[in-house]
Amino acid sequence: MRLRRGIATGLLVIAASVKIPGATPRSPVTLGVEPEGLSLPQAGAANVDLLFEQAKRLFDAFSYPDAVPALDRVITELAASGQSRPELLAPAYSMRAQSKFALGESAAAEQDFASLLRVQPDYTFPGTVNARLQKLFDSVKARTVGQLALTISHPGEIQIDGRPYTIPSEAHILDLPAGDHELTVKRSGFTPVAQRFTIKPADTVVLELTLERVSANLEISTVPGEVEVFIDAKSRGKTPRSTGTEPSAPLLVPDVPLGPRRLELRRPCYVTLQTSIEVRPEDMRPAPLSLDRAVATVTIQSPEPGALVLVDGAERGKGSTTLDVCEGTHAIEVRGAGGRFIDRREWKAGAKAAITATLRRAFPVVVVRTPESMTADQVRVAVERAMAAAPGVLVYTPPETELQAALKSAPLPSDFLASGAQVTAAQVSVDGTREAGRRLANALGVQGIAAIAPGNDAYSFTVSLLAAGSGLPDVITMNTADAASARRSLDALSAPLPPIVRPSVEVAAIDLSGVQGATVVRAWGASEKAGLAVGDMITSANGAAVASVGDLRKAIAAARPGSPLVLEVTGANARAVAVPVSMGVDTLPLRDPSVVYNLALIGLQESARTASSAAEKAAAQLNLGIVHLRLRNWDQALAALEGATLPSGAGVSAGTVFYLMGLAYEGAGRTADAQGAFKKAAAVPGARLAVDGPLVAPLAQQKLRGPR
Repeated sequence: MRLRRGIATGLLVIAASVKIPGATPRSPVTLGVEPEGLSLPQAGAANVDLLFEQAKRLFDAFSYPDAVPALDRVITELAASGQSRPELLAPAYSMRAQSKFALGESAAAEQDFASLLRVQPDYTFPGTVNARLQKLFDSVKARTVGQLALTISHPGEIQIDGRPYTIPSEAHILDLPAGDHELTVKRSGFTPVAQRFTIKPADTVVLELTLERVSANLEISTVPGEVEVFIDAKSRGKTPRSTGTEPSAPLLVPDVPLGPRRLELRRPCYVTLQTSIEVRPEDMRPAPLSLDRAVATVTIQSPEPGALVLVDGAERGKGSTTLDVCEGTHAIEVRGAGGRFIDRREWKAGAKAAITATLRRAFPVVVVRTPESMTADQVRVAVERAMAAAPGVLVYTPPETELQAALKSAPLPSDFLASGAQVTAAQVSVDGTREAGRRLANALGVQGIAAIAPGNDAYSFTVSLLAAGSGLPDVITMNTADAASARRSLDALSAPLPPIVRPSVEVAAIDLSGVQGATVVRAWGASEKAGLAVGDMITSANGAAVASVGDLRKAIAAARPGSPLVLEVTGANARAVAVPVSMGVDTLPLRDPSVVYNLALIGLQESARTASSAAEKAAAQLNLGIVHLRLRNWDQALAALEGATLPSGAGVSAGTVFYLMGLAYEGAGRTADAQGAFKKAAAVPGARLAVDGPLVAPLAQQKLRGPR
């Protein structure tokens, strides 16, 4: 006892001679009480590392009386936090045991060494220590620790009592606390193992384990990369991306059952590779596997050099181009100013094809109301298929992501084109319909939009077509199960507009029963000046017999504008009359069920932009105004009619324009302006609503008198 006290006293004297920042030498303090003047962090798991560092500084400075309570705090905080941190707890117990030994408290030191060895049974002091301290530690270890001599067929990670150990070799010795233990191995590719054993102090237990392999890890490398790997039809991931023809880095596929397995490699645009592989009880890395390209070659002839070419929504070029498409079903699309072209088909590897992209006015289906018996997709597919043959319009299903993005930027009212029929006051207003349709068509980059509503049965539908800028849709009714109904719908969509500029000799004629020839009922302008009069019978035109009005029209249509058309006239005054042929303007009817006015709107807008003559320009503007009137676009109608420059006089003339402007003003609620336009129209007695239409003046006078 005297020697132990001498050692402790000597150590304390050394500690008193060392200057420690924040601490002053003083006499021993009671264990567990923070030394006066020592600033330690507040309790808490987040501060345990700081507590440990401060305690270690006290210990390294031989300030054992201060180190003990600081280490108490560290050990208490680690226990309270529930953290398993042997890298802190083991040295904390060791430093506290050494400090207590230096203070003459050997029994307490033995207790800390015992706790230390439970945390880290293979603990050794990091440096040289006092021989008596080493002897004390060794004696505690002899009473509390034994050894496990483990032989394992496959070195690697194991667990003992839930704590992981890495076994670096087949034969390995572990120090373990005395008592009962359980060794477990749960390793990928091996049958799980659980083995109980008991360690006695200072004794060695010999344990031999043979791990049975039940699966293997495969490392699959491919050329090219980004190949999806299937084993027995189950996807196991994709190989990493690679550059050029370089093999990819390997994809680790763990836990592949032993025995023959079916390996399948898939990547778009490549031929699927199927093979078998014998999985052995070892980790395997086969040689890189190569896939062959699977593409078809498509040559696209585009009518517009700048038209955009897309495959499945991804841009692939502009104008006429040749490109590769992957094997499988794809949508090839061409988008231009004149509309769109879509080709959907399945392509086989090695196929070659040429496609002529005929652009059609594009109307994506944006609203679908379905019968109970069908889904929205089924309705879209049925209608798109039924209308596919219409040469002038493309009603199609847009990509869902593209449609949703457009609807987000240009949302539609909930009751937009609600009934699939003409807009009523209870639905969205004409102005609201026009603006909503215009915004969405612009967002999608198309000429208009379409809505589908169910009919009387599962096969009947109404398709509402709304051109961009239109306030009123055209409604096409069809029965997809009735070929005749589908044909009538296609005929309505495909019917060309009547000619609005055509050769004319400014004469109107009729057929009389039993009479060969065309009887003149009205002559004006050039024909009147040439000498034609009401009652004349035309029997020949430029030497060709005229038996009817139809023959006369054919002769006029075949004549060259600017040249004379020689007409043979019989009757009381038989003679030949030479009438100069000019290009005359005609008009569309304001209400005609055979005309799809929304399609006419798009066509006339294009004609007005591309007109090459004054007559063509005037005719396009005039008829564009008529179509806007039909679609209740009053302001747009006025703007178009103001650009229609026609001479005053008989036929389709300035009087026609004045009357139509009166209708537009009337629709817009501008009564005074409407009255002024009707007065101008009434002052042109020979003006007509169409070449063969009624006189404008009486119609204008009726408007001036007002309803009776």
